[in-house]
Amino acid sequence: MIRSHLAVRMAEQRKKIIDVARDTGIDRTTVGKLYHDKLKKLDLVVLDRLCVYFGCEVSDLLERVPDE
Repeated sequence: MIRSHLAVRMAEQRKKIIDVARDTGIDRTTVGKLYHDKLKKLDLVVLDRLCVYFGCEVSDLLERVPDE
């Protein structure tokens, strides 16, 4: 299972879902689903935009954890 750390990144920079969506051009629904760890598929362009926006690596946003 892949777990998102977007909520952590956003909290560190005190960003809201709407801020990230507006600033990156990513659909608000996509940001919201990733924030709540409910997104099933992630486009690489979206992942790249988030990495650039937060100044981080992919591994800072996503983590693979064993299935429960």
